Amino acid sequence: MPARAYAENLSAIDAAFLRVESETALMHIGWSAVFSAAPDGRPPTVSGLRARALARLHWMPRFRQRLAGSPVGPLGDARWVDDERFDIAEHILTPPGADEPLSAEAFGRLRDRVLSQPLDRGRPLWQVVLVPRLEDGGIGVVGRVHHAMADGTAALLVATLLLDR
Repeated sequence: MPARAYAENLSAIDAAFLRVESETALMHIGWSAVFSAAPDGRPPTVSGLRARALARLHWMPRFRQRLAGSPVGPLGDARWVDDERFDIAEHILTPPGADEPLSAEAFGRLRDRVLSQPLDRGRPLWQVVLVPRLEDGGIGVVGRVHHAMADGTAALLVATLLLDR
């Protein structure tokens, strides 16, 4: 489904989330989860996860929008605009070396690193990192969504893109 072709102003609270964000006070909502392996034992693929999310993005058009400056310059707040260069690979990815199983400790370090970095404001403000194989046979996922884009239910929105019952 094509993206919407208009700009939408941020709400006052969402604009405030952007203004108060700093290197030491990130304003994204983050989560991590470990899932059991599929019954057939095959790990999920990042390409499969991307395809699933692309098929569902029409449910949440904001996930295809990025921030743009105010038409009145620094006196106004940013706006949401359609990201004409949207690339799902920038939002759903695997870490380098994902072909090898990660230990629980390594997954924890990866989670901490991902969640301690700001989201790129030049793209839609969400990201999911898939670790298809953990040493214990599980599957690891780390996700984040900027608070300006979604409220406390953001993790559920991302899960809706990726998961089935």
